[in-house]
Amino acid sequence: MKDVLSDALRGVRLGRAVSHGPLHLFPLVGGPVGEGDLVLLDEALEAGSLAAWELDGGGSVPELRVKNSGDFPVLILEGDEFVGFKQNRVVNSSVLVAVSSEIILPVSCVEQGRWSRKSRPFSSGGSSPHLSLRKLKSRSVHDSLKSGRGHRSDQSAVWEEIDRISERHEVSSPTRSLQDARTRLSEKLSAYEALAKEMPKDTRGVIASLGGRPVSLEVLAGPRVFAKAFGKLLSGYALEALGYEGSRAVPDPFTAGDFIEAAISAKQSEHPAVGSGLDLRLESEDASGYALVEGERLVHAAVFAGREAA
Repeated sequence: MKDVLSDALRGVRLGRAVSHGPLHLFPLVGGPVGEGDLVLLDEALEAGSLAAWELDGGGSVPELRVKNSGDFPVLILEGDEFVGFKQNRVVNSSVLVAVSSEIILPVSCVEQGRWSRKSRPFSSGGSSPHLSLRKLKSRSVHDSLKSGRGHRSDQSAVWEEIDRISERHEVSSPTRSLQDARTRLSEKLSAYEALAKEMPKDTRGVIASLGGRPVSLEVLAGPRVFAKAFGKLLSGYALEALGYEGSRAVPDPFTAGDFIEAAISAKQSEHPAVGSGLDLRLESEDASGYALVEGERLVHAAVFAGREAA
C-alpha cells in the first residue's frame, strides 16, 4: 500500500501558490487518478441516497449509523460535520461507504453543551474543522488504533481545542458548538473564499502554508472530487489562518517539495478501514497523518506538519 500513496504523491506537480493574508496554498496537479465512481457526503445527502441515525438505545456520542442505498460508493471525509439530532459531530477518519452497505461511523462531538434532539434528519455542516483540531484528532485516532480501540478520538482534547479557539476569537455559543463559533466569524472567513477560484481546474490537492512553512498536505482521488470538497477544506484552512499572528511571507516552493518527501518517507502502519479499503497511518518527526486507499487508488490523504502545532 505504500506504493499507492508514494506513487500518488510523487506523481503530483507543484503549482504556483495562491494567497490571502498569512495563508498560502500550493496546488497539486497530476498523478494517478481514480475518482470515477465516487460520490461525496453532501451529494449523497442531497440525493437522499445516504442516511444517518443515532445508534439504538438513545444514541452514542462517538458513533453514528450510516447507510448507503445509492448506486455509487460514498466518500465521507475526515472532518465532515453532521449537524442535528442530539449533538453535532465531525467524522474521525475518511470512510468509503460501499453500495448497499451500512456502517457504524466513528465521530467526535463538537457541541459539548447539548444532548437532545435538534433536528431530523441530519444535515451537513458545510465546513471542515481548523487544522489544529484535525491534526489533534488524527493523532489521537492513531493512538487509539495502536491500542486496539478502533478509530476513536480523544474527546476531551477535542472539546478543549474548541474552547481554545472560541476564547481566542472571543466568540461564544450556548452549547459550546464549533459551528456557532464559525458562524460568528463568517465575515472574516468569507474573505478567503476567493482562493477557490484561483486554483487550476486540474488541481487534485493542496499544500497549505502559514508563516513561510507548510502545515498540511491534502490529496484526493482526482480533480472532480477535489473541486467538490475544496470549499469545505478551505473553510478549515481559513479558520486556522485567522488565529495566525506570524509572518505572511510566501514560502519557498522547495519547502513544499520537502514536505511531500517527508510525507512519502514517514513510517506507515496499516489498519482495516471503517468502510471499504485500507487505512494507512503516517508518523515521523516531520509529518503525521493518514491515507485511505482502496485497491490501487488513493482515495484521500491528509498529512500535518510534525513536531510544531498546525
